[in-house]
Amino acid sequence: MENGYRLQVQPEAVRACARRLRQWSEQWLELGKRAQAVGGQLAEATRAVPGERFGEIWTARAPRWAQKAERSRQLALALEEGIARLEQAFQEAAQGLRALSLTPQGPLPEAPLAVDADGRPLASQFEMRIDPAFLRQAGVPDETIARLQERDGRIRWYAACGPVALSVALTHLLGQPVPAQEVVNRMLAERMADSKFRERIQSDVANRIQEGRPGMGFYTGESDLKAAARPYGAQVERISLPGGQQDPDVLWQALQERMEQREPLMMLVRIQEKPGPNPGDGKLVPYIPEDSATVPHWVTLDGMEEQADGRYITLYNPYRNTRERYRWEEFLASIDGQVRGERWWALSVQRSNSGGKP
Repeated sequence: MENGYRLQVQPEAVRACARRLRQWSEQWLELGKRAQAVGGQLAEATRAVPGERFGEIWTARAPRWAQKAERSRQLALALEEGIARLEQAFQEAAQGLRALSLTPQGPLPEAPLAVDADGRPLASQFEMRIDPAFLRQAGVPDETIARLQERDGRIRWYAACGPVALSVALTHLLGQPVPAQEVVNRMLAERMADSKFRERIQSDVANRIQEGRPGMGFYTGESDLKAAARPYGAQVERISLPGGQQDPDVLWQALQERMEQREPLMMLVRIQEKPGPNPGDGKLVPYIPEDSATVPHWVTLDGMEEQADGRYITLYNPYRNTRERYRWEEFLASIDGQVRGERWWALSVQRSNSGGKP
């Protein structure tokens, strides 16, 4: 950043500009050829002064037209080479960062993963489904529901990271497996009484239909996770934390104290699930404002380690239902913009006094 401006490059826009320049180059040359042919035919047919005059004009101007066409082609080539070099530089930088962030060898700490009703670990968060009955409660017409359904009659939910991560936090808290799909169903049952939530569902359905995309893609927020925890006799509370940018050491200590008390914590990070250096792997990536290739994502913290070469944090990532280890600096860089501020925050999953039905 310099003088308050930040460089933004849109590769597809650059490539589109290069394609247009190449088209202009070809059109210049084609137009010149046609004009020369027409002028030649005119001179041949009439043997008149206008035809001969055109030949003189063409002879004088043809080199300049060809020069303009060549300049367009060269500019297109420069743009294409520039964006290719830029992408290569980013690839090399990403490889360097991955090499620097190699985690210590050895197994990750034992911790539960998200499971189905039979206790089988999920393949990923994308196993979650939304029963059509919930969409009917939200006022979605049957003919629209049919366009979202799969062969089993249910609807895949592509953004279920919140309830799936919460199912692991509840498993920690209650000491027994809590199926992820059950948490999804209970969350939807609780939230359908809220008219604003029903409007969110309707809006998401309309967007998916308009874009021709299957399933559902709405995200879960703090209020959704609070509702999902209530039937289990648990509560989800926002806790204030030191700002990681200003006080990373103080934040480390604050998280470590809570982790030592075996307090399940959820945090909102950024992952990459769209085209890029590691498309669709669901790994944590640095938060960059207005980066459309990354999305907010809920994870559950597992543990913290101090090694000879630095600090590490282990977490549960619902994207592929895996436990992962990251350097502390990587984790800090990935924290979503919604969390950042003078004070950061996390969600603490605790037992409530109202009981519940585990």
